[in-house]
Amino acid sequence: MEEIIFLLIIPIAIMLILLMLDFPIYLAILGPTIYLQVFVNDITLQKTFVTMVMGIMKPSILAVPFFVVAGNLISASGIGERLINFIMPKLRAIRGGVPLSSILANAFFGAISGSAPAAVATIGKLTFKPLVKYSGEQMALGVTTSSGCIATIIPPSISLIFFGIATETSIGQLFMAGFIPGLVMVAIVGAYVIVATKSRPVYDEQITKEGFLKILPVLLMPVVVLGGIYGGFFTPVEAGAVSAAYALVAAIFYRELTWDKLKFCLRESTDTVGRLFILVACSLAFAEALTLSGITALINDLIGGLPVIIFLILLNIVLLVAGFFFEPGSIVLILAPIFFPVAVNMGIHPLHLGIIFAVNVAIGMFTPPFGLNIFVVQGVLEQPFEKISRAVVPFIVVYLVCLMIITFVPTVSLWLPSILR
Repeated sequence: MEEIIFLLIIPIAIMLILLMLDFPIYLAILGPTIYLQVFVNDITLQKTFVTMVMGIMKPSILAVPFFVVAGNLISASGIGERLINFIMPKLRAIRGGVPLSSILANAFFGAISGSAPAAVATIGKLTFKPLVKYSGEQMALGVTTSSGCIATIIPPSISLIFFGIATETSIGQLFMAGFIPGLVMVAIVGAYVIVATKSRPVYDEQITKEGFLKILPVLLMPVVVLGGIYGGFFTPVEAGAVSAAYALVAAIFYRELTWDKLKFCLRESTDTVGRLFILVACSLAFAEALTLSGITALINDLIGGLPVIIFLILLNIVLLVAGFFFEPGSIVLILAPIFFPVAVNMGIHPLHLGIIFAVNVAIGMFTPPFGLNIFVVQGVLEQPFEKISRAVVPFIVVYLVCLMIITFVPTVSLWLPSILR
């Protein structure tokens, strides 16, 4: 224990100082990485940066830019608006129908792009005013901020791609494992908003109704992408390329994608992918530094003898706390290599572990003080941080219930991969 504390105290101090000085997260990770490699592991800077470059040369990481481009094309081309115009008129007359529409639209958006911030920015902007009128501002903010996280569970999921890269687990199998947990979360959160929405008059504001044939290309998109993966026709990287190409064709079909919008999408996608790749490079180098320094082995020795239930509870606590402060990608890339060997030795299935990671970091995306979705909502809807933070509290509780079910009932994650092998 003393050895772990001695080894960790300086890297943690470096990271915290850099974060307090408002350095970007990748530099806050790179700082302790350089310290461990140079001063503890006796690894040169040149070799450290070679490790970083090799980290982003893995073929599976190519899926990330494709899905990012797909998400940005959907956001800019009006596809999200057509989706809302199709779903909301069909559900708004039932109790809880409007917030339920937002949840379903976010789940559908996730099945196309895998990006929670893009889902929040696109769906939230379209549904917030109807939600306020139907359910009140508190419920509207809670639904808008939290529902986007479903997009990081239902495949394709960028968090699951990162877990596969960090642990060399099949990304295609992880995508299969994430589908049922995503539906479980939709069902539980949907049930909550139906119960929490008191009897209200039917929301009568005029919404443009989208015909089935006009929305059909959008509805077929997740069928093509996920069906291709589950049917063995696409690898995850190929599915990403198909998703981006399909989004482009659909945007052109609807005649809502101008050259200016296309250039904006590509510019935004380049910026996002650049930041993600830098984060991947720094996080994988940090994970290697932890392993070479012996910290990973010491942690494994410390917690490897725990009962499985205690380990899972501890893992969830660590991931949830990390989610309060760090970006989901960095959490997965740094902590997955540390906990993965211990979990596998305990008999926890790698796919089940991957879904546990994904659900935890998804909850962290709308948990104060640094949940990314909170800042997206703050910017898009111009709502104060304090009001958003209060609104998400009931949803944090509901999603924690989902997390407990997914954690302690492995079949939820493992059933679909077992029948699709």
